[in-house]
Amino acid sequence: MSVCYLGGMVAGSTVVCSRMSSDTQRPREAAMLTARLANHRNPHIALLALSLLDTLVQSCGYAFHLQIATKDFLNELVRRFPERPPPFPGPVMSRILELIHGWREGICTESRWKEDLGNIRDMHRLLTFKGYRFRDLPRRNMSEPTMVRCDLCLLSASCHPLMPPF
Repeated sequence: MSVCYLGGMVAGSTVVCSRMSSDTQRPREAAMLTARLANHRNPHIALLALSLLDTLVQSCGYAFHLQIATKDFLNELVRRFPERPPPFPGPVMSRILELIHGWREGICTESRWKEDLGNIRDMHRLLTFKGYRFRDLPRRNMSEPTMVRCDLCLLSASCHPLMPPF
């Protein structure tokens, strides 16, 4: 799977979100599959899965937010984290930490249903207690797409308009 293919995946996220809203099991299946792919041995696949996960969180709304706030999902997402954090976490671990921190700072504070997302705050607190460090991210409007330059396909930022930076 190439990085250029992610543009098609991101563009199809609206279709995925509309299909997920029609069934109660689909958000859970999508969240758990994405978490399993985030733990893939190949870091490129894991990073693509995390980018898709970020896009789904931004696009799909409450039903998907409830699924990422479950203990099953969060435990699956951090399954490969060691008990003690490494001094220099790899790109996949850094991206997972960035996502959890972003969810805590974003949907856990700004959502109407922030009381339902308590497990995200608990996971953030647990990882902090274990010694994992979260980088402070600049505040951005979650409704605006992130524009990044794709160095792998050497195209402009319009190549992947919704893909978050790695």
